[in-house]
Amino acid sequence: MNLSGESVKPLASYYKIPPERVLAIYDDLDLEFAVMKLLSKGGHGGHNGMRSIGWPPGQMDTQAYVLQKFSANEREELDFALDRGVDAIRMVTKEGLDKAVSTWNQVRKSKITKMKYSTVNID
Repeated sequence: MNLSGESVKPLASYYKIPPERVLAIYDDLDLEFAVMKLLSKGGHGGHNGMRSIGWPPGQMDTQAYVLQKFSANEREELDFALDRGVDAIRMVTKEGLDKAVSTWNQVRKSKITKMKYSTVNID
């Protein structure tokens, strides 16, 4: 992941895909677990593939943190978040990134308890 641009740039160039048509999907340790955030613009934000690695809790080694097993609750939450991610990608491809950003980031910001990861139906 840290050198993903070395693969993405030549591939996009070969297929004549302009940078604004490339959708980068990655994890961000600065976000709460299973939270999705869509951005239409911005830099790497410090991501090392996008140039950052994030912050594990306390003194825990970053590599150990990202490679640890999920708890049962995290696994359930992750499965739901991944389904939401697929819906968000569908919205990006069908209705455009701006619509997806306004829809999904609003869901994230609403912070409805127990409905934190509400679904949005995409037909």
